[in-house]
Amino acid sequence: MYAEGSIVDLSHNFLTGELPPVLAAVEALFLNSNRLTGRVPEEYAKNVYGGSTKTLYLQHNYITGFPLEAGSGIARYGVVMLDV
Repeated sequence: MYAEGSIVDLSHNFLTGELPPVLAAVEALFLNSNRLTGRVPEEYAKNVYGGSTKTLYLQHNYITGFPLEAGSGIARYGVVMLDV
């Protein structure tokens, strides 16, 4: 749905609810300083671990967890900002 190199910045918008799956494929996603809740969906984690999502800012929300895969790490040059 999103082209390579896509950037979506929805920070500081008072967004509520859980993270929508439709944004999981964005290369750089800024959702910091909203009111998002729940765990980060698997789709987001797969894209971060796979390297297609290079920047994911979720700090200053009400996120309760991020899926961790045993034996894997954040892709080289990837950035994930959380405050769970």
